[in-house]
Amino acid sequence: MDTFDRSEYNRPGGARDFPAGRSDMMRRECTLYGFTMHYLRLLVEGIDDAQMAVQPAPQINHPAWLLGHLAIAADYVPLVLGEKMSLPEAWHKQLFGPGSLPTTERDRYPSKAELVASLERLYERNLQLVAAAPEATLAAPHKIEFFLPLLPTVGDMVAHLMSTHVAFHLGQLSTWRRLMGLPGVLKFPA
Repeated sequence: MDTFDRSEYNRPGGARDFPAGRSDMMRRECTLYGFTMHYLRLLVEGIDDAQMAVQPAPQINHPAWLLGHLAIAADYVPLVLGEKMSLPEAWHKQLFGPGSLPTTERDRYPSKAELVASLERLYERNLQLVAAAPEATLAAPHKIEFFLPLLPTVGDMVAHLMSTHVAFHLGQLSTWRRLMGLPGVLKFPA
C-alpha cells in the first residue's frame, strides 16, 4: 500500500455510494475523508508500537498522541450530528483532548492497533452518519462555542473534523516520520 489507489480510499460507504440528491459539499468531504484516512494508513505503516511515544524533538506531537487526538476529533462528528460519542472519557479528558500534552511514557497510551482500529471504526460510522444527515441539520448552528465564529454550521464543523483538522495533524505525523529517519510515503510516478 505505497501509492494512492483511488479504489482503496474511496471504498463502499464513501463518496461513491453517497445518496443521490445529497449535498455536493458533503460528498466532497467524504471523498477527502477517505483520502486522509488512506494517507494516515500509509503514515502509520512501519511505525513499531514501541516507537509510538518517542519525541525526536522537544514538544513534538508523537504518533500515539496524534492518532488518539484524531480519534477523539472523529468522535465529535457524531456529537455534532446529535448522536453519542463512543470513545472512553479518559481519551477525551486526560489523554488526547485540547490542552493535553504528549509524554514519552509509552504505557500511558493505548496500543497502535487500538488507536488505528478506533479511527477505522469511527471513519465508517462517520461516513454513514454524514450520508444520513438531513440538510436542515447540516445548515443549523452547532454548539461548540469556540468554533462558531469561523465554522458556524454543523456542516462546516463536520467538514473541518473530516478534512482540515485531519490534514493538519497528518502533516505533523509526516514530520515526525522524517525526524525519526523514516522515508516519505507518497510515491508519485516520475
